[in-house]
Amino acid sequence: NIDPSGDIEEPGFLIEMGWNYGADNVYGRDYFDTAAIIRLFVKEPVVREKHNKQMLYIMNYVNKTERAILAGEGYEDYIDIDAMVDWFIIAELTNNTEMGFYRSCYFYKPEGGKLTMGPVWDFDMAFGNHRGDIPDYNGWATAEAEYWLVNDTWTTYLIRDKSFMEKVSARWNEKKDILIGTAEAAVSELAYEVYPSQIENFRIWNIMEKQIGEGNVDCKKYNTYDLQVEYLREFIRSRADWMTGRL
Repeated sequence: NIDPSGDIEEPGFLIEMGWNYGADNVYGRDYFDTAAIIRLFVKEPVVREKHNKQMLYIMNYVNKTERAILAGEGYEDYIDIDAMVDWFIIAELTNNTEMGFYRSCYFYKPEGGKLTMGPVWDFDMAFGNHRGDIPDYNGWATAEAEYWLVNDTWTTYLIRDKSFMEKVSARWNEKKDILIGTAEAAVSELAYEVYPSQIENFRIWNIMEKQIGEGNVDCKKYNTYDLQVEYLREFIRSRADWMTGRL
């Protein structure tokens, strides 16, 4: 709920990371870059002029945040750490490469508040469904992926920070059973819900054993709908086990 007026001393904002698809996008009005992240689009508030008061505030705040993260100190002054921890856990359990500050990745700042990661969004490049994923998925998706765009982001530095990772470990141990149970229940429920649709899908499109898109899933091994559902269950369990061991 961001106030669109330009009269607030510490305005709120919503940022989406992405690519400059529109020719009319103007640097300093619609988007900006930092040293570690490209294409930070200002979704709210709507900025009318290049480098106006709101835009300068937003750019300055985000750059201060980044400098603190890269330096490994003082970032607590700029970021909601608890929200960052939760966001990181969701990104990593789902192995969502896109959440490595690449695309469809959001953060917002409430008026007078701290930068907050989220909402989480867009999971088509998750659960092992992208060619840039970690081999065997043993690594931090938002910081250690083979995809070059996620190799020097905020989380690249945060995973080296003992204090941050201790918070991640504590939160993971607190919530992992709930998260895993919720994920497995969702897979079962949604697999049943879309069952009639998948019959029609594969009747029309003969692609069950073919590699479609940029995924790493072995479609010859998981060559039925039920086996692909089981792949997803296996992935969630294996990913959770890896996170527990790493943390």
